[in-house]
Amino acid sequence: MAAAGYDLVRRVIPNWLNLIVLVTGAVWAFYDPNAGDAWSHIAHFAIALVAGMLLFKFGAWGGGDGKLYAACAVSLPLQAAPLFALTTAVAGVLLVVAFGIVRRVSKMSSSLSALPYGVAIAVGAICTHLIFA
Repeated sequence: MAAAGYDLVRRVIPNWLNLIVLVTGAVWAFYDPNAGDAWSHIAHFAIALVAGMLLFKFGAWGGGDGKLYAACAVSLPLQAAPLFALTTAVAGVLLVVAFGIVRRVSKMSSSLSALPYGVAIAVGAICTHLIFA
């Protein structure tokens, strides 16, 4: 949630924060007996990182968003990947709607026009952990 808050306020997710999320997720994957096979977590991370890099390349996400998605993915086994993608997408749609309303009501400045998708990624990760657990 710290990454979501940082993205919401500054519209950037710093690498050091992504690293903390990654290390925490990796520790979870390797040491929690209920977390499943560690290789499954590594595969999820690798696939999520490639997907995030592609979304960044095509301008759909910022670089920090792609790294955050992959960092969150390492804490979930590969079997949770579709659910993580779905919950993140649903959270993203809700974020777009909420942001659209706020922009119309408050006449938000153009400096805050970038959508803080780190919020949707964090909500998607939390929801996936709650559902998949």
